[in-house]
Amino acid sequence: MHGIKITREEIVSAIKEAYEKGLDLRTSKVQQSRYRRFYRSHRYYFDSWSEALKAAGFSYFGVANSAKEEKRMEFLSMLRDAYQAGADLSSWTLQRKDNPYRTLRYRAEPFYKGRFFWEDALRDAGLPVNKIVKQKRWDKSKIRERLLERAWKNKPINCAAVKVDEPDLYKAVCNCSDFASYDDALEFSGFDPKKIRMSGKSLGYDEIMDGISRMDHERSNLNEGDILDGDDRKLVRLVWSARRRFGGQWAGAVNAYGRKVLGVNGDYYDYFRKRNRWRPAKIIARLKTIASTGVPLTTAHFSEHHPDLLHAVYNWRMSWGKAMKQCGARYDTERRRWVYDK
Repeated sequence: MHGIKITREEIVSAIKEAYEKGLDLRTSKVQQSRYRRFYRSHRYYFDSWSEALKAAGFSYFGVANSAKEEKRMEFLSMLRDAYQAGADLSSWTLQRKDNPYRTLRYRAEPFYKGRFFWEDALRDAGLPVNKIVKQKRWDKSKIRERLLERAWKNKPINCAAVKVDEPDLYKAVCNCSDFASYDDALEFSGFDPKKIRMSGKSLGYDEIMDGISRMDHERSNLNEGDILDGDDRKLVRLVWSARRRFGGQWAGAVNAYGRKVLGVNGDYYDYFRKRNRWRPAKIIARLKTIASTGVPLTTAHFSEHHPDLLHAVYNWRMSWGKAMKQCGARYDTERRRWVYDK
């Protein structure tokens, strides 16, 4: 076949043949098919692949839509199969990470748009929407009730806090046609939006230093990722405030605390990270493991063979005797040393 030139008529005929076989004639797909040699030769006779399709009696727009419709019908078939298998197809359930059918919701997004795209997909699949959809039916009175409930429980009702704590409530406010903004929902519930926003403003420099100081004295974990993944909203606010004031870096705030408050030079944040690799439970467990091997339970031995563990004990402000007691060792008064009974 090498050296044989494909004619214009052969290209047009190949396009028609491929279409009759149901092949996807879009540019990216046809290059992966057995008709790719005709695609490579089309540029000798046509300005574009769209012109070649037009010569065969098709339009690129029509071909693309046909392929998309075929994919949509395939998705609807999968949706019906999942329903027949007894799967819970409510949108809220499908968003759970452990749900084996969670990809179905993402497969719907290329074909359906808008606030009620999932309901439209279920309806096109011929499934009972009212039976499947389990989301709460929100209105402005229910939104006000939930916001007042949060206020009574002394929980923050600013936009950022509600978005994290109760995403369903936040989405309800955004989707409610009676509210043009989150501030409108606050005003309807009897709150002053300006005061609510003021309660969530960034902390000042001194407040950030005081917050880091408290965490240092409490031997708290100052790892940025662990704080943001935690449930303590005050610490999360501290991190975000520090980021805004220190060029987007929590480590910058911690280093500033180390230099100006404690007079420590260098990367103080790196010291914190190393310190927090050892938690008390981990220290005690490691001491038990080493002690069970029969090694001398002296600071001299650990200083030579396990210096990181010894430093971890002191960094957590534990005496060596207290650490030994917690790991189950006892002090032998006759031999004047710590012993570990297996």
